[in-house]
Amino acid sequence: MQASGPFTITLFTTQAVLGVGPADVSVLVQSRAGSATILDARVSITAVPPPGAPVLPVSVEATHASATNKLLYAASIPLAAPGRWMVRTTVSQGAETADVSCELPVVPAAAELTRIWPYLVIPPLVVALFVLHQWLAARRRPPAPA
Repeated sequence: MQASGPFTITLFTTQAVLGVGPADVSVLVQSRAGSATILDARVSITAVPPPGAPVLPVSVEATHASATNKLLYAASIPLAAPGRWMVRTTVSQGAETADVSCELPVVPAAAELTRIWPYLVIPPLVVALFVLHQWLAARRRPPAPA
């Protein structure tokens, strides 16, 4: 959250530390004087990769259409390399323009198996519990008459 020109600009991300891949970014634009939400601004976000990264800077327009909360402007930014990305948000409304910058830490993407292992463990665990239940139930039943 930073004040710049006539605006107070707040940048939100889905997580405090983002992983390599698409990142959802939301921006709240308020009037610096009265803290009223500004809904008719033009918001652009430029993400500059860390020095030495083999990727180019990315610029996107944040819109209300992309946001679930219509008080916010939102966009998805592809962060293709780990490191500290510099993000510059530019807000313009009429003749007024303001820029704010911040750093976004981006960590390497987790391996796919690392992210989904809990979902892979649950089915065999449920089957094992069912088999154990059936085995214990069979031990308690009296033998069938001959």
